Formats: sequence, C-alpha cells, structure tokens
Amino acid sequence: MCLLVVQRFQKTYEALETESVQEKKQLSELHQQRVQSQLNEKTRLALDDYMQAIDDSSDVSIYSAAIVNGRGVCIALTQSNSCS
Repeated sequence: MCLLVVQRFQKTYEALETESVQEKKQLSELHQQRVQSQLNEKTRLALDDYMQAIDDSSDVSIYSAAIVNGRGVCIALTQSNSCS
C-alpha cells in the first residue's frame, strides 16, 4: 500500500515537473515574440518619423540618419545646406 502511494506521488511529481518546463518554455517564447514585436513597432515609427521629416523639409539639402545599438532604433536627423 505504502509503495503504491509513493509511486503515484512520484508519477504526479514528474508530470508536474514536465508541465512546468513546458510552461516556462512557452512563456519564454511568448516574451521573445513580444520583444520582437515592440522592436518592429519602434523601427516602423522611427522610419515613419524620418520619412515625414524628409517630406516636411523641402529647403534642407542633406539628411543623415543613424541606427544605433542593435537593441533599439534611434534615428537622428541632422540638417545642413553644405557638404562639409
């Protein structure tokens, strides 16, 4: 009787451990998807702002953009009328 209870407990414990590992993996994958989605959205917004700035400024002759860091996008617009 006692042996059966112990075996049942071990099976239940192993099943819960397996389920826990699967849930952690699923949460990790979901987190990665959300991070990628947020990065894509920031990139899209930055590009939209950049394109809007180009369209809005017809008197500026030179624009330069910098994408920095690899983790996020930062677009910096600089304006000049000369090529120095």
